[in-house]
Amino acid sequence: MAGSRASPWRRCCDSQAASAQLNGEPFRIVLCHSPDGLSLLAGLQFDLFLAGHTHGGQIAAPWGPIVLPHGRMCSQYPSGFGRFSSGSVYVSRGIGGVELPIRTFAPPDIMLLD
Repeated sequence: MAGSRASPWRRCCDSQAASAQLNGEPFRIVLCHSPDGLSLLAGLQFDLFLAGHTHGGQIAAPWGPIVLPHGRMCSQYPSGFGRFSSGSVYVSRGIGGVELPIRTFAPPDIMLLD
């Protein structure tokens, strides 16, 4: 699913073709800008999916995100760890913001994988 033009919104990611190149082995780590890329992995195995894009809602309340980027997977995976099929998912809130220079109840984060 690599490539400078690949994105889940353009529908130009060919996860099936990428999977075929792995000769039956699962994807180990999938990097995608948005959790919406998970929908392209339905039926495929992966170990770890890393994404951002949601900013954790950027403007949130103690009970959860108020503002999220559009997308079904963004709503399901606004930030933190989760599971999708048999793989682990981590969505970072990142350190920036979109349009509004504020963040509430969505503190920035940077993940260090070891």
